[in-house]
Amino acid sequence: MPTAGDMLPNGPGWIMRELAAIRRAITELRAARRLERASIGAGGLTIDSGGYLAVQTPAGTQTVYVGALGAELNHTNGSTQQGVWLRREDGTLALAIYADPTVGGDDRQGVSLWDRTGRIVVADDIVGGGLARPWIPAAGWYDITGTEVPVSTTTSGSFTAVVEQQLYQQHPKVRVVMRVRCSDGTTGGEVRVMSGATQVGATQTIAVGTYAQYEIAGTAPIVPGGWGILQIQARRTAGSGSIGVRGLTTWGAQT
Repeated sequence: MPTAGDMLPNGPGWIMRELAAIRRAITELRAARRLERASIGAGGLTIDSGGYLAVQTPAGTQTVYVGALGAELNHTNGSTQQGVWLRREDGTLALAIYADPTVGGDDRQGVSLWDRTGRIVVADDIVGGGLARPWIPAAGWYDITGTEVPVSTTTSGSFTAVVEQQLYQQHPKVRVVMRVRCSDGTTGGEVRVMSGATQVGATQTIAVGTYAQYEIAGTAPIVPGGWGILQIQARRTAGSGSIGVRGLTTWGAQT
């Protein structure tokens, strides 16, 4: 039975209970250790309430940060923004997902890739969609009145290279756009695209008397990022005139 002294705030029983609680806390602290390896099954891992996930090198450079950003990047309503920062081992920013409400008061987040000198090299457009960077030039302007005559021609009955293009290929496929002209109403032929000894896409038949635009798409045997040459070859299959070709543009395309 507790005594009257035990019921007092500073009685002997209260002191012993507090000492026992302190001992338990010390024991737990001594047994605690850093998490060095873990496996998460069903349910996943959730970080909330302003928490974050960070990875740093042995030298202390932070390379990954996912979570709450600093107060200087709070949303326009004052709430904390969540973002992603990926850095190189030298600390330079490589990829970021965040918004800068201090510029134009816009809370919409963008994705950006950065070079080592701190310049954005690829970014999406947070307003209209698509790319913000880089700015990519469109193909050149060309005649559509039918009065321009291609200067690259052939009268050969065998496939002959008439124009070629050198390129560093970035995609697994290419789309080659060209304008083909038969010199008169009785002349017809065929055109094809070649990369070395390999044909790219299908052979295009050119009906007699045609002056039109065509597109040939296919896989070129050039490793993405590698350098190569594309040729448009033509041959006459009917009539006694010439087949003229003008290359307009080449697009890279996904598989």
